[in-house]
Amino acid sequence: MKKIFLFLIAFTSIYRPFAQTNNSNGEVSFSLFMIGNCGKFKNTDPEHQLLLETIINFNNNKKGVIFLGNNLYPSLSEVFSENLENKQAHPHLDRLRQFNGPICFVPGWTDWSFGTPNGKEMIKWEYKTIHTHLKNKEVYMPDWGCPGPLEVPVNDSLTIILLDTQWWLHPFDTRFGKCDLENESDFWTNLRDLLRLNRNKQVVMAGYHPVVSYGEFGGYFPLAKQLLAFPVAVYRKTLGTRLDLAHPEYAAFRENLNAVLLEFPNVIYASSHERNFQYFSENNIHYIIGGSLIGGRYLKNKKTNCSSQSPGLVRLDFCADGQVKLQFLPLDRLHEPDCETTLYTYQAEQVEEKTHTISELLPDSMLKEASRQYQIPERGWKWMGKNYRDVWAEPVKVPVFDVGREHGGLEIVKRGGGQQTQSLRLEANNGQQYTLRSIEKFVEGALPDEVRNTFAVDVVQDNISASNPYASLVVAQLADAAGLMHTNPKIVYVPRDPRLGEYMEDLAGRLFLYEERPDGDWSDQKSFGYSSHIVGTDDVLEEIEDSPEHRVDQQAVLEARLFDTFINDWDRHDDQWRWASFNENGQIRYRPIPRDRDQAFYVNEGILPWLVSRKWLMPKIQGFTPTTENMDGLTFNARYFDRTFLTEPDWRDWKKMVDSLKTRLTEENIRTAVLAFPKEVQPYCAEQTAEILLKRKENLEEMARRHYLSLAKIVDIVGTNEDDIFNIKQKENNETEISLYRSNDKPPYYQRTFSAEETREIRLYGLDGKDVFEIEGNAGNKIKIRVIGGKGKDFFLNQSTAKYGRKNIHVYDTRSGVVLQGKTNLKPHLSDCKMMNEYNRMNFHHNVVSPGIFTGYNLDDGVFIGGGPVFNNFKFRRHDTHTLKANLASRTTAFNALYNYQSMSQAGGFDHHATIELKAPDYAMNYFGMGNKIIKDDALGDQHYRLRINQLYMNYAIGKRWGKTAFQPSDNGQTNEHELRAGAFINHSDVEAYHGRFIADLEHNGLQPEDLSGQWHTGFALQYTYSNLDYENNPRRGYRFSTGASQYIQLNGENEHFAKINADLRAYLSFTKDPRTVLAIRLGGTKLFGNYYFAEAAKLGGKTNLRGYLADRFYGDGAIWQNTELRFKLFNFSSYLLNGEIGILGFHDSGRVWLSGEHSSRWHKGYGAGFWLSPFGMTIFTASYNWSREDQMVQATLNFKF
Repeated sequence: MKKIFLFLIAFTSIYRPFAQTNNSNGEVSFSLFMIGNCGKFKNTDPEHQLLLETIINFNNNKKGVIFLGNNLYPSLSEVFSENLENKQAHPHLDRLRQFNGPICFVPGWTDWSFGTPNGKEMIKWEYKTIHTHLKNKEVYMPDWGCPGPLEVPVNDSLTIILLDTQWWLHPFDTRFGKCDLENESDFWTNLRDLLRLNRNKQVVMAGYHPVVSYGEFGGYFPLAKQLLAFPVAVYRKTLGTRLDLAHPEYAAFRENLNAVLLEFPNVIYASSHERNFQYFSENNIHYIIGGSLIGGRYLKNKKTNCSSQSPGLVRLDFCADGQVKLQFLPLDRLHEPDCETTLYTYQAEQVEEKTHTISELLPDSMLKEASRQYQIPERGWKWMGKNYRDVWAEPVKVPVFDVGREHGGLEIVKRGGGQQTQSLRLEANNGQQYTLRSIEKFVEGALPDEVRNTFAVDVVQDNISASNPYASLVVAQLADAAGLMHTNPKIVYVPRDPRLGEYMEDLAGRLFLYEERPDGDWSDQKSFGYSSHIVGTDDVLEEIEDSPEHRVDQQAVLEARLFDTFINDWDRHDDQWRWASFNENGQIRYRPIPRDRDQAFYVNEGILPWLVSRKWLMPKIQGFTPTTENMDGLTFNARYFDRTFLTEPDWRDWKKMVDSLKTRLTEENIRTAVLAFPKEVQPYCAEQTAEILLKRKENLEEMARRHYLSLAKIVDIVGTNEDDIFNIKQKENNETEISLYRSNDKPPYYQRTFSAEETREIRLYGLDGKDVFEIEGNAGNKIKIRVIGGKGKDFFLNQSTAKYGRKNIHVYDTRSGVVLQGKTNLKPHLSDCKMMNEYNRMNFHHNVVSPGIFTGYNLDDGVFIGGGPVFNNFKFRRHDTHTLKANLASRTTAFNALYNYQSMSQAGGFDHHATIELKAPDYAMNYFGMGNKIIKDDALGDQHYRLRINQLYMNYAIGKRWGKTAFQPSDNGQTNEHELRAGAFINHSDVEAYHGRFIADLEHNGLQPEDLSGQWHTGFALQYTYSNLDYENNPRRGYRFSTGASQYIQLNGENEHFAKINADLRAYLSFTKDPRTVLAIRLGGTKLFGNYYFAEAAKLGGKTNLRGYLADRFYGDGAIWQNTELRFKLFNFSSYLLNGEIGILGFHDSGRVWLSGEHSSRWHKGYGAGFWLSPFGMTIFTASYNWSREDQMVQATLNFKF
């Protein structure tokens, strides 16, 4: 009752405190409201209602609102349902339909599904939901899970820029997709460009995450919390969870964003995250943490200009005289501002108006070469290839680009994406866009930081000469002759033209490729099929999944891809295509428009490029020769594209299209097309190109056949999110016909007959909707069929007949999402695991064999040298790895031979592990006796304690993984998963007791004669591991815990039984994303029960856990150890041959063993210092000097000890 009364009183006075004033400070020209955490809006709460009424009924039509994250709190069931307009779930969205003005949303942590793998789906759902509720309103939100920046022009003096900051901190799928970005650097470039273009306007930038905060996420806590939860408070302030400003990923993002803000004074950065209000100004940047619908979190008020722990609303008033005023309106007193302050007074820069007459001064043409940097002595051709070096270096006459005259004058829209080229996007008055892209490539910016400034840059840069800089001119002519849609490129010279503004210095004086950007309405363009609606690949994928009324013309795709093979264009990934749409008989048909023909006619000459093109390195760079044997390599970049858009045509279609293309691409057309090369370079490449094209035309069928058979092995057939009917008809002669219908009274929208001679497996994906799968015919067909039902309730009607008991149809669905009816000769795989039941078009991988190395060094054995092959095979929802390797020790002639098999489920199933390991002949170990007090006699020498042993170990285990990254690895290498393994093993050990060595002295070494005879053991093992690390291979933050138990059963001798348990905890502490200092700590222990074989005793030694001592120095019934290591990076080094990091390390190890009947309190301690080297960030080499009370030694290893 009290809240209702408060609501009525406040509502009646709402207009008085918010009325616009006309005083000496100037009239308010625009008001902007900001608030976060509105996903907790309750329609029954009067205060929440009043807050919305305050925003909606504010008596100024020139107003806007930004919701600063955590905008909705849906359940996963709601996200996966089709009901976007759920008024009961999101009442505040419906109320906002009454708001007049821009409505802005920036996503927060909860909007990305609280940082879980479902984040991308949830943010897409939220985008659709908001736009469904607020249709016909001015709604702005970074879409498609993109980071932004999104510009919202408010008026001539104010712009809002929206960022999705959670994108940077989300550990899972954050691919750029439709974001029009190629890498993270593009984002920062675009943000700077946007601020530069708005430098004469007031700018409000909004994102969920604050750059600075004096609340709990910033590491500030009330005294009680600091005292009662001191470790937690210290951890969050110094190390931090992913939500805390101290977390390395968060800190790196803050540093980058703040660096941008410092370049542009008086930008207002508004954020949320904390459930309070804060305002402070530093270095002419105005930081606002803009209030929250729910509040009460602690903040350190003294650090801010103005702040409040109360829930509430922020209002910014932009005045006509340039003043920017702030008010904070607490939720329980919206008519009584808690804070009123003026942020700053804006004064626009006075820009001198200039009238440019540059067009009259520009020449019509210019003589200019593409690049001179690829000229090398002929002796270098053997290694790097002759390539098109002369073509790059020859000056050509080209037209001069006039931005003011082209297509009636072009406006610069933005800088283009990508770091290999300089590019601009331009727009004509009719809205059609064009691109300028530099002919010269700049590869260093696209290479990993680890290899920049090294010879690798020169090697990759030199390989650009393998591409013909003018290939696109010829390709356009060939495409026209073949009847394909295409862009119409021209080579132009960009002059020093002031109309290019800030981009002039970067672009002037070079050759550029100038062509249309097929997007939107090009109904006046013949080469685009006169299409009035051209879209990108991601748009097509969304449309064809949503409805069967949107279909891709796969015959047109086939034609385009065969043409790619003809011209040897290996770079045909998703973003290299646009799609012209056509309305045909009530159905939308999409046909491809290829673009970016930079890699057509690419040659692969020289020894080094040939090596790089091996299947296990970069198989895609196949050379322009009369034929291509490795079609999987040539089509590697298009592997997802082809398996999505070439599922319908069978070989007859391919053969027919090959014949058709060969007919159209006549010798005359080919020889005419190569004359499109600039005349100055034609002597170098025209005839050669024509001859190879003519030979590739003759060989096109055999290349197409290889490509077709590769695609036909496993075929994905994807339905839609509507109700589909899948008809599976298994015929005689091992043929299977697949048909997809929208309803039984309509013709199929997909149909193809498969032969077992070509196809091994067909995978049908139902996606969403109530799908029906009709199965008929011979269930003994050799083609395996997998049916993945997807979301929604699916119905299977099985009328097939089984032969020989063969079940070749596998059904995957949730336990509650499927009804099986008819014959029972299906093989169901029902699981509630989301990964098992979803479609991921990028889940395809080629099988590959790669070489591996197997090296090491220690004092006992010397240097180990060896290696072997690694086989990676990919199956449905499973990745199998077979590793064969061996190495040899130079000092002892010991060797290791290892076979390892792993079959890892990618969708919640069980993993399988198998190992066979042989250590022979006379693999070296040490034995000094049993117990913690055993003394080593230095006078006898280390050789006296060495024993020689042959070992054979075999095991098989089954495992189960679960956790956030178990089946969906994070994009940044973070791990957060559990694993449980159980298995059986067989172990054989045979000790050779050389006379005169300690192992043969049974009187003093504590062993029995049977210990020195061959021992066979079998047993069972159980192991649990939890990993929460930032990087699996070189962790710098996080922890890993493992524990296990084994039961051993002797197969010969006395048939003794014994058991072993172990535990190991590793923690890594650091404070930044790229830390200079890492503190690594390991605690471990082992305990045995029963009469155990001495070689299985708990051990301490320099190889494993007690550096400063020889390997296997102490044996006992149990052992405990700790390793503490401080790793400090001295500097990054950069040289022409090598880039990397150099650091130092120091460690302290301690441990002891226990032996029944022995009384000892001694802890053995080892110390060491050394250095580490990480070349190219690929591996780590360590060398250290280790010492203890009885020994000192040098030890070198690959990777850190733990």
